[in-house]
Amino acid sequence: MERRDAAVVSDYAAQPGRTVIIAPDRAERQELNSLIRAELKSNGTLAAEDKKLWVHTNVTEGRLTAANYEREDVITYKQAIKQYGLEAGASVVVTGVDARRNLLTVQKPDGEEVTYNPARFRAETGKASVQRDERREFATGELVQFTASDKTLGVKTGDFGIIENIAANRAISIRLDTGKTVELNASTPRAIDYGYTVDGSRSFPADRLLVSVENPRKLTSDSKMFHAISRATQDAAIYTSDTRSLSQTPFVPPPTQIEQLRQAVLTLRSNGTQEGVTQLARQGRIHETADPKERATALARNYAANPDGTIAVAFEAAERDRLTAAIRAELKTEGIVAEQGSTLSVLRPRSDQSEHGRTIAETYQPGDVIRYRFAQEKLGIEKNSTAQVVSVDPLHNRLTVELPNGRETTYNPEKTRGLTATSSVFHQTVSEFAEGDRIRFTGTDRDLGVRRNEFGSIERIGEANDLIVRTDAGKRIEIAPSTPAQFEQGYVVSDLKGLSPDRVLVSEEHTERLGPFSDVYKAVSRASQDVAIYTPNQTALYDPHSRPPSLAKAVETTLPDPGTSQKIDPPSLPSKPPQFDRSLSLGM
Repeated sequence: MERRDAAVVSDYAAQPGRTVIIAPDRAERQELNSLIRAELKSNGTLAAEDKKLWVHTNVTEGRLTAANYEREDVITYKQAIKQYGLEAGASVVVTGVDARRNLLTVQKPDGEEVTYNPARFRAETGKASVQRDERREFATGELVQFTASDKTLGVKTGDFGIIENIAANRAISIRLDTGKTVELNASTPRAIDYGYTVDGSRSFPADRLLVSVENPRKLTSDSKMFHAISRATQDAAIYTSDTRSLSQTPFVPPPTQIEQLRQAVLTLRSNGTQEGVTQLARQGRIHETADPKERATALARNYAANPDGTIAVAFEAAERDRLTAAIRAELKTEGIVAEQGSTLSVLRPRSDQSEHGRTIAETYQPGDVIRYRFAQEKLGIEKNSTAQVVSVDPLHNRLTVELPNGRETTYNPEKTRGLTATSSVFHQTVSEFAEGDRIRFTGTDRDLGVRRNEFGSIERIGEANDLIVRTDAGKRIEIAPSTPAQFEQGYVVSDLKGLSPDRVLVSEEHTERLGPFSDVYKAVSRASQDVAIYTPNQTALYDPHSRPPSLAKAVETTLPDPGTSQKIDPPSLPSKPPQFDRSLSLGM
């Protein structure tokens, strides 16, 4: 191992620029970091003098074993341990370790201490993050990586940089790979580590990759290692103690995430519902959480980890509102959305009104805004114009609306079916928006040059609530505050018709069967790169009998009498795939 480490260090030192070493073993990473620093000091790349700084280090291994913890470690739970009142998102401090009985004692934010066995809560402990404050030596010229996002600095997990200066008071300046320089107060621990070695589980910028691995089989069985090697843009080298085993072992690259997702979608489409759900679960794409609040928090954190090209889907308005609030809170924490927002008047679609309901006057409310797609000359209604409902006459089924020119007109929506069927109905509401927010236009606006379902981001909100929005197409538009705008928060939608996002996060509160005609399948099949499904009941995605009693009425028409021996087969696909399959975005 010593000879292998020496060879890796020599190779790195010869060309350190944009070179990263992958080593799956934590102890070897620490040894390589020490050897590389010594080599870089000898050739003058690093300053000779080290200075000790307080840093956060992540404990990533052995979290089920109490002996691997230390007093003052900080544990942040992503999934609650309700039995001990440890909530999702809460951070606790380790105050005691009983290695013999494998027990941890932690202090909650309210000061209460609880003791538990981390191995009894494998899922919760495995997803928790553990940080430890320690003094570590750094020098000018040091390559470092950030191990956690810091919105005050404007950095994200995995960002790399070079220490340009360490002042006498231990304040340090780091120039990021992006060219931005950040200043750290060295008296406060920061989430940074040496940037020479990584475990290969995260993406990173590298032209050259040097892989140091004791067991060559990891290169064939460990998909993370394979994907790490594939990230090199120019060159890669593998250092191992057993090159013979490496050459004799057939190298079969594991399927990429996109290929795995494509296969699961094809299985679902061919009515292999249970097998398709099983494939998605094995790929880590199904997350089962009974508590709605925890489910929303988990989805929001996933969204915030990679917001570009990501859209969440929920099928009920209340759930969409809950998810939007959770996502915005997480994005504010990450510094992506501004903390302070403004209350704006916007038009929201009347999702509670069906197509048939639009022909019934009493389903309208004074103040509703109707957008007409086509003209009706007798009524004075122009093409692509809007009008506001002034009054409703349920007895005679008539609406009175005010046109843009101030004139009022009255008509029966049932007798003007052509006009009514192609119109859209909105109600005016107020919502908070902030700089950085994603928005979705709910209607076409020829003056602004935007279409319905177009997305964008708010770049600036003026003192008078005037907006500057940058659409995803790159167009910069200005929206005056004089009239209610036809847009809403763009994080969560009810369906993905006409959309092909990179990532789709689905929250299915009532868990329908994930067959080829389901809303969940339609959402999943639109993703081009990744999918995550959040559900209170994974089994119900393929077995309608497993739904809780509260959902029995929703499926009773499709279930046989429990006392019969009738076999239920999923519906067979028609000879021609349904229309929504033709726009499948997975390379089919």
